[in-house]
Amino acid sequence: RDLLAKARQNLPQAAPDAPPSPVAEILLETRGSQVVEAIARVRELSQMGLTRTAQEEAFYALQLAPHYLPLHEQVGELLLREGRTEDASRKFQVVAELYAVRGEVARAARLYRRVLQMNPMDLEVREQLIELLVTQERIDEALEEYMELADAYYRLAELDKARQTYLNALKIAQQSRQNRTWGVEILLKVADIDMQRLNFRQALRIYEQIRTIQPDNPQTRLQLVQLNLRMGQSAAALGEVDSFINLMESTGRRAQAVQFLQDLLAEVGPNVDLSRRLADLLVREGRIEEGVAQMDAAANLYLDEGKVMEAINLLETIVSLNPPNVQEYREALNALRRDSLRR
Repeated sequence: RDLLAKARQNLPQAAPDAPPSPVAEILLETRGSQVVEAIARVRELSQMGLTRTAQEEAFYALQLAPHYLPLHEQVGELLLREGRTEDASRKFQVVAELYAVRGEVARAARLYRRVLQMNPMDLEVREQLIELLVTQERIDEALEEYMELADAYYRLAELDKARQTYLNALKIAQQSRQNRTWGVEILLKVADIDMQRLNFRQALRIYEQIRTIQPDNPQTRLQLVQLNLRMGQSAAALGEVDSFINLMESTGRRAQAVQFLQDLLAEVGPNVDLSRRLADLLVREGRIEEGVAQMDAAANLYLDEGKVMEAINLLETIVSLNPPNVQEYREALNALRRDSLRR
């Protein structure tokens, strides 16, 4: 009983959710009390700062139990304490691979993560960890590592590899219970890469996929409208605007539709079609003065384009709303009518 207590005390720390090592495993793999005692001495010497002496004790113990993997882990920790990071990393990787072969996935994953703590940019180790997690159907953990891997490629400016990694993650995300959340997060990353590479058509297709998953996401709709406008597809852009406005109104969220149009105008600049839609929403919200201001802006845009009749129609609508300065609009309306008759 004392031997087992000492053995458990000197085993490498297990994962928080992992069960304790079976008694049989400790007895079979340590092959007697000598190894347990040696491991205890290694731990004590290490805590005293006597790293070299602890290493010698560890190598002696390995002669007694060369296949006892927790002892190899301890050697890795000693190498790390000595500042031999690369050697420690190699040792942890070898032990992790052996744990994986033995089917002890939790221990293998813990060691791979230990290596990644030492060197987050070790992409090969992260790929091995992902493969291990996917094999064990620990999908959400695998997706987190996929995101880290893709971000690493992104930081290295390897955009093609980053994009492909995100797409690989997207396939795996279908197995997750949170597949919609993961799908949006991954697709947003892919779209960002496409935008940076000025591949607007591909980015447009990605944002359309996101819209299908989250039709009420205003940021996605903003991107879709801006991309369509940038590509000269005004009708498609207005179609996106009208679709989002209708969705918001049908679900009692007209205020969000107003904010969406205000944000959109701030991004794209003066736009007569957007101003008219915003004015209509504001008037129906009872915000008459704000609605009139948008109609005024739209009327000026019509005049700049030489569309006098359209401007007259807007001024007539403003007068019918009877804003506080209605007389000014009446005078402007009469002046426009006179000018249109002369023409």
